[in-house]
Amino acid sequence: MNFHLIIIHNGENVGDKNQSLGIATAFAAEYPSGAVIREEYSIKGQSIEALSEKISAVLREGKQPILISAGSSGLNVLHDLKQAHPDIKSIWSGHQVFGEIVLFESAIAPDVMAFPAHQKNHVPDFLIAKTQLVLTDGVPHNVSESTIEMDRSAFMAKRRTLPEFLVKTVVVILPGDAPDMSGVEKVFSPEHAIALAERIHQLYPSHGFAVTNGPRTGKYLDPVNAHRKGGVDPVTQAFVTRLTELNRRAPALYDFQFSLLPSAYKPLLHAVKTSADSVLLCPGESTSMVTETLGYLPRDKVMIVEVPEVMSEAHNEHLREVSRMGGVQILDSFGSVCVPIEAATKPVGGLAATQIAKEFISHCLLPVPPTSFLFKPSSTLLEDYEVDNREWTRE
Repeated sequence: MNFHLIIIHNGENVGDKNQSLGIATAFAAEYPSGAVIREEYSIKGQSIEALSEKISAVLREGKQPILISAGSSGLNVLHDLKQAHPDIKSIWSGHQVFGEIVLFESAIAPDVMAFPAHQKNHVPDFLIAKTQLVLTDGVPHNVSESTIEMDRSAFMAKRRTLPEFLVKTVVVILPGDAPDMSGVEKVFSPEHAIALAERIHQLYPSHGFAVTNGPRTGKYLDPVNAHRKGGVDPVTQAFVTRLTELNRRAPALYDFQFSLLPSAYKPLLHAVKTSADSVLLCPGESTSMVTETLGYLPRDKVMIVEVPEVMSEAHNEHLREVSRMGGVQILDSFGSVCVPIEAATKPVGGLAATQIAKEFISHCLLPVPPTSFLFKPSSTLLEDYEVDNREWTRE
């Protein structure tokens, strides 16, 4: 069987896109019985009709299309496509139960829908009856040794440098604006950033710092220039200014800019992993980054930072679940570090992307006799996607 995976995203929500990329990679690894082509499709500026025609063209070529999408925007597009192509298989994942779920109360739902296990009680009964529900630890992602090295090489090829990490270095990833579970946007302000700088410096008064951010940092205060026009957003600037005053030396800043991708996120993860005296501070308002960093780095090198100003109940639930699994350092909103505990619960399954792929194959695809693995060359393979698509995960 020849499969054509169509990875659908809106060109803006990079965390959602990386969830889908992770699932696509896992599918190719778990189903080596046929040729697998993977193609990204941005719906930004595109009509549903254009994507529907893309699906029809894949069918005419004799291939089986599989739609993969994530996040609230993914719910909207899969709703429209499943009504036009009810027999086309589809997969959706998200870090929380979005309000758009109600679209499927009276419509065909995606074949597989995945949520973190802590969201189980928020999933409506009507959805459970319509889809193969998959409950995961964290969310799927595409952070691995190979993608880390790919982004690190591309980053360094642009003659950008990282801190020498010759002294104790703290890498801080700044939080950004995020919606709560009802869809109301919560804004991380410059005042919040100043308070965060003071909280972090109190914990690490003699360390050196490297700071990076993401596309949601300062987005709603500076929607035109933030991360697109080369200027530093006011939230990041406030954090850097206050940390410089406290530390008496400026941190190394790696500002996220769409025009300078890949970002410093994955290169910094690699630097922390390979440096004996460094630690990463990851904001709790990104389920994907919490999942990625705890999966890639030794747990004693990761500190999850509570950011109550922008963390939704879904983020808080995930942090509580992570804490119950043991060995996780959490910097609370008062500046205290929670003492790691022994594992009280076991993970639900393996890597989220692999778990989702296995469930989809088991429940949605007809069994086929094993054949030799064929990976069809294509410019649209995941490994060949353009540099400007290698955006780091924030959701």
